[in-house]
Amino acid sequence: MKEVISQAVIRRTLEKLGYHVHTLADVEDLGRIDPDVAPMLFVVECNVLVQESVRTHVQRLKERFSRLRILGLAHESFSNETPANLPFHIDGHLGKPLTVDAIKSAVETSGSSELAA
Repeated sequence: MKEVISQAVIRRTLEKLGYHVHTLADVEDLGRIDPDVAPMLFVVECNVLVQESVRTHVQRLKERFSRLRILGLAHESFSNETPANLPFHIDGHLGKPLTVDAIKSAVETSGSSELAA
């Protein structure tokens, strides 16, 4: 439930900041991203990066969209540490509490105007 709330907070905040946001419900949605609309930023929960299927899909996204930046979303039960041996680079982290300033700063640091969350 916390993941759904966090996703909603990030989505609403980014939309209010003028960003174009796509929300993906599950890992299968990663394979259905429109190839004509290249996402610039992807926010993924750090705790799901330990799943091989998620790692594989995110790696494929990085290969398809070379400018894609990735932010890890960390919850209280997970530190800001990135899982070891990822086949791609994590460009930053969003942690609790999720504030407008923290979200805005993380996205602007990544230089993005579109988001898949």
